[in-house]
Amino acid sequence: VENAVPFIYSGLYLGIAAFIGGLSAIAGNIASGVVGDHLHMQGARRSVIVLFGSFMSITGILLSIPFYGIYTGIVISFSLLQFFSNVAIGSTQPLLTETVEREKRGISSGING
Repeated sequence: VENAVPFIYSGLYLGIAAFIGGLSAIAGNIASGVVGDHLHMQGARRSVIVLFGSFMSITGILLSIPFYGIYTGIVISFSLLQFFSNVAIGSTQPLLTETVEREKRGISSGING
């Protein structure tokens, strides 16, 4: 952001980028939960979403390279990175409840904190 906007406005532009990135992160987490709950493939219910989110996160990082010094490009690539990394992370969180038997769920929660 330092090279893309005047220094006097860098805090404002950084705050706007963080706000947009945060919104896209929340949207990614919600989207992964909704899709993961409705996706039924042969035993690979959430792992497909984790792989997709991971691959697209790398794509978001690579997209930032040609946009070096362009504020809009930085915000778009940062938002994509936030969205897809939370798609991958949001799909891994319910794996515990899917792998632990119903009778032992409280025990595993207590151990994990």
